Order: sequence, then structure tokens, then C-alpha cells
Amino acid sequence: MEVVPWCVRGFLGKYTGEIMVSLACFLFILLRFRRRDGLPTNWPLVGGLPAFSMNAGRVHEWLTEVLGVAPGMSHVISGPYGSPVDILVTANPADVAHVFTANFGNYPKGEEFTALFDVLCEGIFNADGESWAFQRRKAHALLSATGFRAVVAARTARKLEDGLVFGRCRCPLASWWTC
Repeated sequence: MEVVPWCVRGFLGKYTGEIMVSLACFLFILLRFRRRDGLPTNWPLVGGLPAFSMNAGRVHEWLTEVLGVAPGMSHVISGPYGSPVDILVTANPADVAHVFTANFGNYPKGEEFTALFDVLCEGIFNADGESWAFQRRKAHALLSATGFRAVVAARTARKLEDGLVFGRCRCPLASWWTC
């Protein structure tokens, strides 16, 4: 029973001024850095980490909402202090074309990315520079060939007819399905 009166009289009574100043500074920082335009706040020490953690279950929907109110459909979300994580989120077609086609050499993936996706070896997803340009030309030539497009269209149509369109099931294992 002695603990409660000591906390109330001793600690709070002795440090009331410091507690009030700390609370006022916290509220000032909270209100000063809070954004009212729908964009995530880049806090001084933790960056955009609170916004990411609050929307962890719905990241894609949240980023769509952020890009909907962001000027130019692009926004930079800062990482925690001292970390090299700054995320540029964009849905602007001109920005995407700039990064992926016009100036791809200015945006290298880096050693961390290559180490993380080492399973893909030197494929187009891990390549940089001339290797990427060569692989992109070869993939573009393959994917834009009329024969390849005709085969993909025929296979897709057959798959749709054979089992993905309701009312046309031919699978013997799905006899319980009312087709």
C-alpha cells in the first residue's frame, strides 16, 4: 500500500515539471509532423515505419490510397534513422518508363539485391548494364514474335474452354460440380 502514495507524491510530485514539459514536447512533435493530406509521415527517428506497421495487413491497398493523393503519383517513404532504406513509390507511367527503359543504367540493383535473389543467377531479373540490355533485347524479340503470340493465344483459349469457364467443365474428377 505504500507504493501508490510514493508514486503519486514522491515521483510525480517531484518531477511534475519535467513530465509536463516532456508531454508538451511529445504532443508538439506529434502535431507538427502529422500530415493531413493522407500521405504517410516521415518521423524524425523511425521514418515511415509506423505507417508501414499500421498497414501491414493491407499494404497494397494502402499504397494505392497513398499514390492516389500523392502529387505526381510518386512519394518517398523514409526508413529508420541510420538505415539505407528510402523507398520511392510511384505509379506515374512516365517515371516507370524512365527507370525501366530510358535510363536503366542509372538505377543499378546492387550487391544486396543480387545476393538476395542469387537463385535466379545471372538472369534478366538480376542483370545490370549491358547484360540486362542484351537479355531484354532477346526477351523482347521472343515475346513480340507472331508465332509465340499465336501459340500463347491458342493455349490460353484452350485452357479457358477446358476448365476455367463455368458451365463448360470437362474434368471427370469434378462430377460434383454442377456444370
